[in-house]
Amino acid sequence: MFESLTSIFESLQDPAVLVPLLAGALISWLLARHYWVTPIDMKLRQARRYGKTGFGGAAVPRKPESAITPIETPLGDFRINGDGTISDLSRKLMWIQAPWGMEWNGEWFVGEPVKISWWDATELFGKGVPLGYPVGALQPAHLEASKFEKGYTKGKCVVSFAGCENWRLPTADEINSLGFFDPERRLEGYEHSGAPKASALREKLFPILRASDRTYWLWCAHEQGAGMAWAVDGSWPPGDFEAKSKFNVLLVRAF
Repeated sequence: MFESLTSIFESLQDPAVLVPLLAGALISWLLARHYWVTPIDMKLRQARRYGKTGFGGAAVPRKPESAITPIETPLGDFRINGDGTISDLSRKLMWIQAPWGMEWNGEWFVGEPVKISWWDATELFGKGVPLGYPVGALQPAHLEASKFEKGYTKGKCVVSFAGCENWRLPTADEINSLGFFDPERRLEGYEHSGAPKASALREKLFPILRASDRTYWLWCAHEQGAGMAWAVDGSWPPGDFEAKSKFNVLLVRAF
């Protein structure tokens, strides 16, 4: 064995052997780097290429009324639909309970979400009007200006889930509603997004989302300007972040 190793070492001293070997290794590394992608990267590539995406191939059957869980709160009424979606009955909005990238297995979501930049999120799933306001958190007047009817450009990718295909990136006003807080601070337990009742409601409606592992870092559809965009980071209202940051996408539709 020692003689074999010595022979290999001596052969590597010959440029005629070493140069082609190194060139082959370099080419192999470059090809692997260019063509090898993770499942997460593949999901993003496929959405761009085909203009369609979803949450896996498992069917989302229509649930009986007995599977629907109504929730009444001082902030409005909600419904857990039992099919991976929840409905905000006051705002007439339906949300998918998991970030884009996870897979529906017929009963619940599995896998990992796909974190993407704001540029990718708005290209694929929709873009609202720019909200070029001062750095910090959005104020009530800014949230009003962000509403869907104020202007919204449809994304290039159709999302299919729960029998619907009009899912999109939420506006700042819509994603702010997931803070579940009373802006006037009059409702006990709902004084701010981290108040006990606000947090408990959010965990019940979106059990997958947790601020501790940044799953709750979510883009909304608006640019702030100068490479910045609006998002939430587990607290509300939305704040400004670098648009190149990789955050999750939670999708919504009106009904």
